[in-house]
Amino acid sequence: MRSRRGQLLLFFLSIALMTVFPSVGVAQSTEPDKPSPITGGLIEGEVSGNLNDDKTYYYVFYVQKGPFDLTVDIDPIKETGGGLIRWFYLDSKYNRIKWDQVSAQGNPERRVTSSTALSKQKVILKVVVGGNFRYKMKFSGSGFVH
Repeated sequence: MRSRRGQLLLFFLSIALMTVFPSVGVAQSTEPDKPSPITGGLIEGEVSGNLNDDKTYYYVFYVQKGPFDLTVDIDPIKETGGGLIRWFYLDSKYNRIKWDQVSAQGNPERRVTSSTALSKQKVILKVVVGGNFRYKMKFSGSGFVH
């Protein structure tokens, strides 16, 4: 049984870690062979650094026959913030299906892309971010499988 002091220390350590490492919509995998599943159709993150300091993340989701949209929002941090986010839909063999990007400098930006799945399949989403901004990627539509 833990002491009261140990329990308090663990509690405060947990609070400190949540403050330093805020949660995102899903875990962000940097390994292409172990992409993170997208649950609930939402990815949220924050990047800080120079525009040339790209970070690459991999996710996986499934589609079924039908349309789906991806809404991408960029919110620069501070007035001087901004950057670029690129995303690539890849098949299970990492062949590029489609790609797009959006950038922002000083002001928030939004891009909505529409796609249509012709059959049920696994899709790898490669996301490349660079700059100083918060971002949100939200899937919707009957073709996106939650």
